[in-house]
Amino acid sequence: MKKFYNIFLYIFLPFAFALTSCDDYVNDGIPSFIQIDSVNFRITNPSVQGSASSNISDVWVYIDNQHVGVYELPAFFPVLFAGEHTLILRPGIKVNGIAGTRMYYPFYSRDTIAVNLIQDSVLQLNGDKTPVFTYTPQADFAWSENFEDYQSDLVKTTKSNTIVHIYNGENLEPKYGGNVCGQILLQDSTTFFEVYNSEKLTCLPAGDGSSIYLEMDFKCDTVMTVGIYAYYDASVNIVQVPIMRVNPTDKWKKIYIYLTNAISQYFLADSFRIYISGGSIADSTTVRKEFYIDNLKLIY
Repeated sequence: MKKFYNIFLYIFLPFAFALTSCDDYVNDGIPSFIQIDSVNFRITNPSVQGSASSNISDVWVYIDNQHVGVYELPAFFPVLFAGEHTLILRPGIKVNGIAGTRMYYPFYSRDTIAVNLIQDSVLQLNGDKTPVFTYTPQADFAWSENFEDYQSDLVKTTKSNTIVHIYNGENLEPKYGGNVCGQILLQDSTTFFEVYNSEKLTCLPAGDGSSIYLEMDFKCDTVMTVGIYAYYDASVNIVQVPIMRVNPTDKWKKIYIYLTNAISQYFLADSFRIYISGGSIADSTTVRKEFYIDNLKLIY
């Protein structure tokens, strides 16, 4: 399907661009091609930003500040430009892990590259030319947890049967960095867990629609729920809001969970907490269920 899509672009893109002003382009309809096999993500301030875990699925492409398309990685695409230009790449993600909700991630920087495009030739941005992204200076880290101090800031709620344990066994995956992760086990009479960050968050921009995301690496053999607690009237009134269900996976994955809509809906709250839960309160016993989490970052 992807091959067909690239062929479609090659054949029909020149006709589409022909409908725009010829002054916008500097060639005669013969495309140049750009190939990007992968991208890199780097941390510039580990004590604040944590690990270099990322899941960049797409690149948003601009030439001389003109948007020319969004391409899934690995990417190979034509552009109707030739000669020296400024190529701008923005890293794209699948919001909430859903392929149909792709967006550039507002907390990752763009990479700007001076390029010389040649008609009917391929510019390869690989090897030492691989695009590099970092967190933007504007990214604020409201809360994070990577368990590397062998403690956990995630504490159980009154409904929970168990806590988060620090784990350093065989389920760790080196590419996510660090020596440990958080583990929750359910078995026999331990049927349900629910944990949240220990300190209430008062700094979130709840009323202005600003982007708020929770990044999380995870691996689990049954569904988890991620949501928020909103606290009103000095915590006298509390509202629990489930936001999404995280599906099981037998491999470590990273997800970017969009929290803006939920937090904006409760913008009058005094403070918030992020919670994660799994299992069932209604069950008296359960078979063994395993949940692993790591590199949680709440960013706005």
